[in-house]
Amino acid sequence: MHENRLKIDRGFSLVELLIMMAMMAVLAAFSVPMLTSSMRDMRMMADAKNIATTVNYARMSAASQMTCYRMTFDLDNNAWSLSKLNRSTDNYEIEQSANILSEGVAGSGITFKTDSDGGPAGFPTSSASVVTFNSRGIPVEGARVLYISNQKEDYAVTVSLTGKVQFWRHQTDGWNMQ
Repeated sequence: MHENRLKIDRGFSLVELLIMMAMMAVLAAFSVPMLTSSMRDMRMMADAKNIATTVNYARMSAASQMTCYRMTFDLDNNAWSLSKLNRSTDNYEIEQSANILSEGVAGSGITFKTDSDGGPAGFPTSSASVVTFNSRGIPVEGARVLYISNQKEDYAVTVSLTGKVQFWRHQTDGWNMQ
């Protein structure tokens, strides 16, 4: 007794699996560099926004607590800290210890830039190492700027004469406020 059974193939053949794996490898080869670049850009923007937020916090705290606040930038070690003036000792006490810029991806670290070829209009081309706010939230040293770079693009955090904190990105047509 010989029965005719229909053979039903289920699953994929080895050739089909290999073709699919090759297609996925090609797709991954194109997407990984784009993902790396996107992550580097996001870290850079996050660092710049974090600095701008901390500077703004220092300005508002100085005005609300009627005391001086100072942000110190270590341009060589890519770190910054926030200090508050203790009026009884006349010394600055650290309120936020050293914050460090992101390491970056694949050796393309984010760094403070000491000088820029050209800054946002009305601001110096050299990064400030200190921003001090008086008890009214006005910068003691005048207009200040801090440049951040990742070898691909530049960002700037500015403090105007009135204490307004702004965040800028350098593009082909110049500096644009973000």
